[in-house]
Amino acid sequence: MINIKNRFSIGKLFYNDKFVIIFSVFLAFMFWVFAVSTSQDTSYLMINDIPVSAPELSDELQVFGIDNLTASVRVSGNALVIQSMSANDIYITASNTDELTEIGKKTMKLTAKKSGVKTDYEFASTVSPAKVDVYVDRYVSREIPITENVKFNNIDSSLYVSQSVLSQSTVTVQGAESYVNKIAEVRAEEEVNETLSATKKITDVPLAFYDANGERVDQTYLTFNITSVDVTVPVYQVHEIDVKPNIINIPSSLEFDESLISVEPSTVNIVFLDENNAVDTIYTEEIDFTKLNLENNTFKSNLVIPTGAKDINSVGSVTVKFDTSDMTQRTIAVNKFEVIGQSSDKVTKVTTKSINVTVIGPTSQVSSISSGNITAVVDMSESNASSSQYSEEPVTFGINLKFSECWVYGSYQVDVVTSNASEVSESSA
Repeated sequence: MINIKNRFSIGKLFYNDKFVIIFSVFLAFMFWVFAVSTSQDTSYLMINDIPVSAPELSDELQVFGIDNLTASVRVSGNALVIQSMSANDIYITASNTDELTEIGKKTMKLTAKKSGVKTDYEFASTVSPAKVDVYVDRYVSREIPITENVKFNNIDSSLYVSQSVLSQSTVTVQGAESYVNKIAEVRAEEEVNETLSATKKITDVPLAFYDANGERVDQTYLTFNITSVDVTVPVYQVHEIDVKPNIINIPSSLEFDESLISVEPSTVNIVFLDENNAVDTIYTEEIDFTKLNLENNTFKSNLVIPTGAKDINSVGSVTVKFDTSDMTQRTIAVNKFEVIGQSSDKVTKVTTKSINVTVIGPTSQVSSISSGNITAVVDMSESNASSSQYSEEPVTFGINLKFSECWVYGSYQVDVVTSNASEVSESSA
């Protein structure tokens, strides 16, 4: 038997309020669609924010100055078509490409074209704006170095501001060839009013573009990969450091009064990149004492700047002067020799009988010194002389302690002969 109570009845749905509401809305929509699609009335709509497209030109020319430029145009047609339109359905470009054939500033007239699948509409107005100013030129790209130009109005006088460090050293400039080629210098420019007292990092320092005459270059037809950089300004404490001469070959027996030596300048301003490596003294390059005499008593010597330090005033060198005003010099024949440093199996004999040397010192001592007070010393520890070989060897001089403020000027050599100790013993026997 069929259960009549459970049979579906369409008629009963119309007694359901929710169903009636939904059915009414659907039916109204269908009537609206039919009315719109069959209506002969024309609807209008303004389409905004349509991107302006660059036209294709000959001779590798391009249009510059329309980046991010948009326009508007009014369309008309069937309401169902018009209401579904967007900026993607319309293409706006130049209508006068025949006038854009030479490099320079031009006026580009705009026209609208259908570009989407929707074609059942018409343009009811001209494009707004109807024309735009552009620049016609060839496209180029250049990488240009950036110069730092950050200015501080207040800087602590005890500090040294070193060369700034840029987060990026170059900028890539693209666009109209005429304007790109005008750029002679790119500067990271900013003026800072606060007092600079320590190393400081300045973020987003804007870039400025200048021509050869120092005038700003118009950026309308240019684009950049960056428009600002970060600038780190290193700041260091200035130290006034004593300068001392590095004098070599001073005889061990000489008692030279250091107060007779003057250095000009005697101090130099130094900054240390790492304060842990700071020093108290800056030395000169080597000054050979054996080259000092009454006529040659002033030396120009370069400074030896330690690694990680900077001579901020670029002094570079100093003048070292020996006060020889109360000194005199004499030539004395030295005939007393001493050989040291020879190996036990060798015997060295000086064959030179006498050498004339120049002795310098206080007048009171030089006037009384004699050849017996001076010994020429031959050090064979570094010699390559072999048995039964004659050679020339350098000598130094020992001076009697009574004349401890005197020294021998210049370099000297003597002739020696080296023999095996066993040979010398046999000949003696």
